[in-house]
Amino acid sequence: MRENKMQAIYSPNIFGNSFYVEHVKSLSKTSMKIDHYHDFYELYFYLGDGMRYFIGNKTYYVKKYDLVLIDKFTYHRTSYKDKGTRERMLVYVTEDVLNIIDDENIKQKVIDLFKRKKISFYDSFKKHILNTFMNRILPEYHNNLNSSIGNLQSKLLLVDLLLEIVELSENGEVFEDNNIASPHEKRISDIVDYINSNYSNHISLDELCNLFYINKYYLCHIFKDITGMSIIEFINRKRLAEAKKLLKYTDYSITDISDMVGFNSVSRFISLFKKKYDLTPKAFRNSGEYRAK
Repeated sequence: MRENKMQAIYSPNIFGNSFYVEHVKSLSKTSMKIDHYHDFYELYFYLGDGMRYFIGNKTYYVKKYDLVLIDKFTYHRTSYKDKGTRERMLVYVTEDVLNIIDDENIKQKVIDLFKRKKISFYDSFKKHILNTFMNRILPEYHNNLNSSIGNLQSKLLLVDLLLEIVELSENGEVFEDNNIASPHEKRISDIVDYINSNYSNHISLDELCNLFYINKYYLCHIFKDITGMSIIEFINRKRLAEAKKLLKYTDYSITDISDMVGFNSVSRFISLFKKKYDLTPKAFRNSGEYRAK
């Protein structure tokens, strides 16, 4: 699978129902940077050379055989080296798949795995997880795309693997490296925390500079270097992700949602939403994505 097809993967429509598996391998001389939010869980089992992964508000160094777990609606961005192999197993899964687990306590333990961001394993389990992905889940999924039984079998294999990881975790047999943070990364982490907590309010660049005692031009430079986008773009992306969640899971009006997530203009909200998701908020709500509760 080529790198320039990656953006297509991240559309929820690729699931068909609730599940998508892919093996991606590439060798490139240029840095590939992908950033996004989505409303499904992601497993990223890395098989390439070392890379950096910005998740939520922190940067992690990811090495071969590390497993990255992305929670729903969590901003993340990959940053690969200019040279080296970029190989990974990608699994996207909705909570519908996890509902296979009928014990609510156990299911919650699986969901909690996705809050751990990045974990490493003993050598024996590295081989086991690689074999499970490459020789069981991946072929079962791709060889049975049109088979409901085969599709269920691939989901069961994934759930079984997640349960094994939960058991390893409870036995203290997984490792969580601390995130890596230079002084400017720590400062950006604090600013991202602030944005995530205050996105529904007016946030200006001058306000952030005053709150965090930082030069405006320096802030703009390091923020984009670490997160992959400008501060204004990051704020709008956060607001749109929250708006998408409200459109999908609530019955609030589009006007109310626009106000709730911090847009001071409904027309601007609609314009930005359509530009990002290729649908107006109303069209999105009327699509199969909408599941009001």
